[in-house]
Amino acid sequence: MLPGDPLFTMRSEGWSEIKSWLLSFSHYAEVLETEKMRAEIRDDLTALLTRYQD
Repeated sequence: MLPGDPLFTMRSEGWSEIKSWLLSFSHYAEVLETEKMRAEIRDDLTALLTRYQD
């Protein structure tokens, strides 16, 4: 995160819906916390990249 970048904070009842929403932003969004949430996003993106590699 760079100085001046917007920070969005929210509370929610469900991580799976938030994860789908965040992934829709592609590389324009970053999960800062928690490390578990960051790891889930990383795992999903790794699986996606593996699927599309030649």
